[in-house]
Amino acid sequence: MKRMLLVVMSLVMILGLCSFAPPDDPVSPDYLYTSRCSSLLSISGLNATCTSNLIGYYGETTKIIVTQTLQVKDGNQWRTSSSWSHTYYDYSCQFTNSKTVYSGNTYRVKSEFKVYAGTNYETVYSYSTTKTT
Repeated sequence: MKRMLLVVMSLVMILGLCSFAPPDDPVSPDYLYTSRCSSLLSISGLNATCTSNLIGYYGETTKIIVTQTLQVKDGNQWRTSSSWSHTYYDYSCQFTNSKTVYSGNTYRVKSEFKVYAGTNYETVYSYSTTKTT
């Protein structure tokens, strides 16, 4: 019985040590020039307000090109209802647009951000939750 207890305790200690060992590969951040982003959709009556937000890194992120698309559900697919673009020469942005929508449809906002640091860039996508009119 003592021997069995000793084996179990040894295994627990070994497994415990393994769980605290550092990973083999370092974990890299999801994005190099983007801290966080979001897409928001609010609908009041038949007016949709679309907002795309991105925060980069001060001193590193130099430009953001936003393409914002209001999408409407068409069967099993999403199609473009309206689309807007704007370029910001800053490390953060908030881009807002409005559009009249039709009742009985489901909408969402898709935001595509091209986030620059000098001539290098990354592309980041964000989707809002869906709203039905």
